[in-house]
Amino acid sequence: MSELPCYESAVDDQGQPAWRRLDQAPWLVDRDGTLVLEPPLEVPASVNGLDIIGGFQVIEAKDWVRSAETSFLVGREVAQTEPANGRMCEATGRRIDEEYAVRCAVCGTLFAQSIADQMGKCLKCGAAFHAAEDLPPEELL
Repeated sequence: MSELPCYESAVDDQGQPAWRRLDQAPWLVDRDGTLVLEPPLEVPASVNGLDIIGGFQVIEAKDWVRSAETSFLVGREVAQTEPANGRMCEATGRRIDEEYAVRCAVCGTLFAQSIADQMGKCLKCGAAFHAAEDLPPEELL
């Protein structure tokens, strides 16, 4: 299935705007490997400001879903932290001496965690390591 994480605007513990990942975004279904939004016909909804016509819409990364009931942004998977186990860092070409490494969710390249934090994006494909870098400011929601 073409799964993409979804985020809704929220407020953090300090009362600041933040993004909260949805465990299950409403109306998203897998249709033969394609992620499709299928809201109930009686619920007017839009994707990127355009009304859904015909009862469904194919969804891609960075699509913005809105209705009177919900509003969320479709993001993309972010880099995953995993044990380094002495593997090689793609950026430095050296063995990773740190406990953790970061693997790019798009191309699978492995980096030392400190290097990934400094770069912010994958050296090979340019994908952001952190979800917040792919999401617009909360005030746009």
